[in-house]
Amino acid sequence: MKLLQLILFSCLMIISSQGFSTEQAVPSAVKVESIQVKELEHILKERPKNKFLIDVRTEREWKSVHATPAVHLPMDEVSPESLQKLAIQKDDTIYVICGSGGRSDTVAKSLRKQGYSNVVNVEGGTNAWVEAKLPIVK
Repeated sequence: MKLLQLILFSCLMIISSQGFSTEQAVPSAVKVESIQVKELEHILKERPKNKFLIDVRTEREWKSVHATPAVHLPMDEVSPESLQKLAIQKDDTIYVICGSGGRSDTVAKSLRKQGYSNVVNVEGGTNAWVEAKLPIVK
């Protein structure tokens, strides 16, 4: 038993002496910017070039109501290939919207991990867009 303890202790000492740390093992969390709906609507009106609003909600949610400038791309279909089909490049600005901001944040972080540099989550989602009385399609 003492021999087993000695071996385990020796292994731990070797690992610790090689500089292993949890900082190296666990990548830092991906952060994305957020934007308020009124500010976004202004940006899309004034400077629409290379800016895209992607609605990642379900088909049923999309058909119920959506922001007029949005393009529908359900969350489970977002991929580099699907964005390429929409002529979206990795350096374009992609605004991601959902119902209230949760799913869009998840998609935005995923896109950042895939190399899209300008990804922004829309705070409050479509609910906030509708509440702000911005242009919608019903």
